[in-house]
Amino acid sequence: MKQFSIYLAVLFFLIRCNSESNFIIPADYKKYEKEFHQGKAMTQKEVSIIISKFEEEIKRKTIGKNVPKVIIEDSEGNKTELRKIITSKTLCLLSDAHCGWGTQSLSFDMPIVLKKLDSNKIKLNTVCLLVKSSYDIEHPKTYETFFTELKKKYPQLYKINESEARKLNIYGSPTRLIISKDYEVLNYNSGADLPDSLYNELSKLLK
Repeated sequence: MKQFSIYLAVLFFLIRCNSESNFIIPADYKKYEKEFHQGKAMTQKEVSIIISKFEEEIKRKTIGKNVPKVIIEDSEGNKTELRKIITSKTLCLLSDAHCGWGTQSLSFDMPIVLKKLDSNKIKLNTVCLLVKSSYDIEHPKTYETFFTELKKKYPQLYKINESEARKLNIYGSPTRLIISKDYEVLNYNSGADLPDSLYNELSKLLK
C-alpha cells in the first residue's frame, strides 16, 4: 500500500511538472526580420509568404501551450501575474496605443462585440492589455491618454510591457487570445475585423 501511494505521488508530480513546463514557445521573429531585409525589393507575394509563415509559427508555438509568468500592471501601478486573473475561460485582448487598427478595435469594435455576447448570455472573463513599448516609456502622453479612455470600456484593464507581451507571442495589433481556466491557450487570432465577424468568431469559440 505504501509503495502504491509513493507511485501515485510520483505520477502526480510528473503530470503536474509536464503540464507546467508546456509553456508558450517564443516565435523566432529575427529569422523573419532578416528575410524582410535582404537588400532587394520584394513583391507583395513574397511579403505575404513571409508573413504567413511567421503567423503559422506563432500559432504552432502558442495554441495548446500554457501561459507562462507574465507581469502586468494596473492603473495604480500595482503589478501582478496575468495567470492570477485568469479565473475562468478568458478572452485576452491586446493592442498597442499607436496602431490604427488596434485602437479602433479596442475603442469601438470589441465593446460592441462584448455587449452582444453578454446579451446572448455568452459569459466570459475579459482582460484588456495595452502594450507599452520603449517609445511609450520615453513619450507617455499618447499611451496614457488612450489607457484612460479604455478604462471606461474595460473593467479589467492592464498595462503590459512589450517584453512581457512577447512571452505571449504578441507581434501585431489587435490580437485576441482565448485562454482556459488552466492557462492553456485555446485560440490565437490577430488583425482587425468588423464587429459582426468578430462576434461570429468569438461566439463559436466561447460556447
